[in-house]
Amino acid sequence: AHSEIWGWLGSIDCLVLPSRSKDGWGVVVSEALMQGTPVVTTENVGASIAIRESDIGEVAKARDPQDIARCTELVLGYDRSADTRKRRAHRARQMLSAESGAAYLWSAIQFSIGHGPRPEAPWD
Repeated sequence: AHSEIWGWLGSIDCLVLPSRSKDGWGVVVSEALMQGTPVVTTENVGASIAIRESDIGEVAKARDPQDIARCTELVLGYDRSADTRKRRAHRARQMLSAESGAAYLWSAIQFSIGHGPRPEAPWD
């Protein structure tokens, strides 16, 4: 059930989304990160741009099983303590929440009409 997914995502060691084709955002990446679960994905997944910090996850080359395996091994070596998961989840929520997305969109609109500075994406 959809209501059980959040708890499940918070209990796994890592999420691997090795997309071979150009995907949209890949919302499951955001959902896992917001539960403190590190992610391995390929550069084809839009959410891969949010994986910039150490211990959040790794971005592998699409269609490269060896690189996906290498990245997965790295992620499985990450600290999975409760404190680290909480810190990881907190940072992901700062970057990926609806509120941060709305604030970024508003800043982009203000910039486009000349009423504000060029915004920085919350995941940068």
